[in-house]
Amino acid sequence: MESGAFWEGKTPCWDIMECSPLLKETCPAYLDQGCPCWDILDTACDRLLGTESTCDVCAVYALYGPPANDGAALAGS
Repeated sequence: MESGAFWEGKTPCWDIMECSPLLKETCPAYLDQGCPCWDILDTACDRLLGTESTCDVCAVYALYGPPANDGAALAGS
């Protein structure tokens, strides 16, 4: 399966998390490669690791997630 727009030029989550071929084939993040995994419900990580609410500590999210909102953008307001 070809990588979608989001994962183009990036190491996809299923490689970072070292998912087995069987797990990849059943994971919505692998099946819909146009979106980041944290925007997709019921991923393999959600089901097996319970990471749905802990993306902030995930290695994939740390690499590719949106930058933390530290209030710097509001400093000049």
